[in-house]
Amino acid sequence: MTLVGRYDPLMSRSVPAFAHALGAGALCLLLWGASWMPALAATAAASEAPQDYLAQARQLASSGQRPAAIKILQDRLVTRPDDLDARTLLGIIYSWEGKYAEARTQLRQVLSDKAGYYDAMVALASLELWDDHADLALGLADGVLRTHPKDTAVMLVRARALSALHRTPDAIDALDRLLAVDPKDAAARQMRDRLADSRRAWSAGGGASGDWFSDGRQPWQETWLGVKRQTGVGSFSFTAQQAKRWDERDEQYEVEAYPRIRPGTYMYLDGGWASKATLYPEYRFGAYLYQSLGRGFEGSFGYSRLGFGDGVDIYIGSLSKYLGSWLFMGQIFVTPNATGTNVSYHGAFRYYFRDRQYFGARYHYGAAKERISTINDLLILNAQGVSADTVFQLGRRFEFTLRGAYEDQERPYGGNVKQYTGTASLYVRF
Repeated sequence: MTLVGRYDPLMSRSVPAFAHALGAGALCLLLWGASWMPALAATAAASEAPQDYLAQARQLASSGQRPAAIKILQDRLVTRPDDLDARTLLGIIYSWEGKYAEARTQLRQVLSDKAGYYDAMVALASLELWDDHADLALGLADGVLRTHPKDTAVMLVRARALSALHRTPDAIDALDRLLAVDPKDAAARQMRDRLADSRRAWSAGGGASGDWFSDGRQPWQETWLGVKRQTGVGSFSFTAQQAKRWDERDEQYEVEAYPRIRPGTYMYLDGGWASKATLYPEYRFGAYLYQSLGRGFEGSFGYSRLGFGDGVDIYIGSLSKYLGSWLFMGQIFVTPNATGTNVSYHGAFRYYFRDRQYFGARYHYGAAKERISTINDLLILNAQGVSADTVFQLGRRFEFTLRGAYEDQERPYGGNVKQYTGTASLYVRF
């Protein structure tokens, strides 16, 4: 029976006439049914509402209107706090927004109300992986796979957690199991190839760099040869460098390491010495601590000392943000000296188009470069410059690095000078 949008002449009659036409019994039945219609409508609405809420929230979230989606789900949970689907979706959208604490609260509430709830466990495993808690992600993925042993999406989360925990052989085994279920899974295949490549622990190669100046002064040239080794606790490298200017030559020998302290925490250590200390510092050493801060943020603080004259101290701080395939970074360099304190500011970004392969750019203002290598870098009073670099692979073993830079410099002798830099290197893995 249509109740809206249609004229019924019978309903336009008075109640007595209507009762006479239908009879008293029919009237009572009609009035009884009418009294129940609001309750039945409310029950029907309640049964359909969750799906309507979920569909609308999903559509808004997928179209970039996440705050509106969150508001709909929050309103739903005010009246129906037991709606596990709405609470799970709210946790997922919070995680997309980088609000990991809020997302974790919602998803854990779901699992508290219903242990083993599939969607919440999968979402929480992904969240913990994004928030650098690979050990928690691994435990959750294992829990899901006990009841869904062929869920390839969760198998991939598990493999990524194992990789983040530096359990490369176990990660490769997990990916082999996944590919046995779905041989066409491109993400799993690509990750397996990358991990297999990473087991080639050694790489060796070299490169060259040149600096040219607008005032016609003699260019600087640097060449180097190096070897790198990946280990279970981090990477280590040894590099021999040579700098040339006019008839001057100098060599520097340098050891670098990136030891891991614990998940989310690692260091950079650097030590070197020069054979003549005419173009390179007599010695150099540095230590930097890097710490994951959650939500894709990473902070660092470090100290370097260069053996030029009485020694040069440099304090460095940075804050980075990972956003999908992008990395954004800000750095500050503080260099105390006899005449005051020099402060330099750097801003940079990278776009990772494949794992470990990227294109990036940097702007800096101030005397300190990203890395002070020779006395040419030290003899700058102030500068601003831009640079761009890229790291890419050819085949499975060869890695190229290209870099170009421009600086407008103020020097103690010669006034303003423009410097142009080009760098290229090639390493092969074995």
